[in-house]
Amino acid sequence: MEDGSRGVRTACRDRAARGTLGEVPLPATAGEAISVATTSAEVTDSIAVLLAPDGTAVTGGDDEAGSFAAVGWNAASSGIYRLRVASFKAGETGTLEVTRD
Repeated sequence: MEDGSRGVRTACRDRAARGTLGEVPLPATAGEAISVATTSAEVTDSIAVLLAPDGTAVTGGDDEAGSFAAVGWNAASSGIYRLRVASFKAGETGTLEVTRD
């Protein structure tokens, strides 16, 4: 996977149970406003959880963009955040695209 730099699209392809499709690194600077969205032509519904550099959950998303997850937040500290993304439907396969604006 590519890093989560601005304008980068990261594709996750895997056959996985709900909640285990992929993880995308998102470098951020303290105070930076960041928004991330998911989309797919194959996966029909996505969920996402954003983890802080220390691994604690910061926020999550489900159905903010139709049936796709999107999150927006201000980074509390500088570091590599991680966005865990998955198909909401267990066993669903396809490419789930994550875009950072």
